[in-house]
Amino acid sequence: MTPKVRRICEGLAVWQLYVERVKVDCTSTLLRTTDGWAVFDPFDIAEEILSPLLGGEAVFRIILTSENHQRDSVMLAKRWGCPILAPVEARPELIADQWYGAGDSLPGGLRVIPLPGGALGESALLCGDVLVVGDALIHLKEFDILPEKYCLDPARLRHSLAALLAEDFSTLCFAHGPPLEQQPRERLRALLTSASAL
Repeated sequence: MTPKVRRICEGLAVWQLYVERVKVDCTSTLLRTTDGWAVFDPFDIAEEILSPLLGGEAVFRIILTSENHQRDSVMLAKRWGCPILAPVEARPELIADQWYGAGDSLPGGLRVIPLPGGALGESALLCGDVLVVGDALIHLKEFDILPEKYCLDPARLRHSLAALLAEDFSTLCFAHGPPLEQQPRERLRALLTSASAL
């Protein structure tokens, strides 16, 4: 199935497709970091679609954001000749070349923000004013927190997400759904306020 591709701005694009085995729309993010392109939680994409987005450059690394996001990363890492980076907490569930943990700074100016309480190894990564999250937040029909049935500790996840409000970002990218480009921090604050009132 051909994914829907959207270039958000220079240096940022996403592709999305419906994945039958998980019965949900899944999104991959392509981000130009300070030292080259990184792809987050990738599903396969044809080279003739990807190449114009890369502008003739190569993918430097693949980054996974939780235990559930191996996706097509192993195949793509071989194709692109790049390493896979993944959260160390999810090591039993994932294949990767390098492991990252809470507070780590990764190559390319990426900073790891752990989001405990979601899936195993759930993480957000900040690069400039772009924040990429895995499953902790979703943006399908609505912007929402990962449903409680998929969380290790729903209350802890909400607390973890509140820490993101201290970060400076203007675009929020997801593993499920299109990016939020308008006031994402304010939207997150409102979402967490609403969740705490329930």
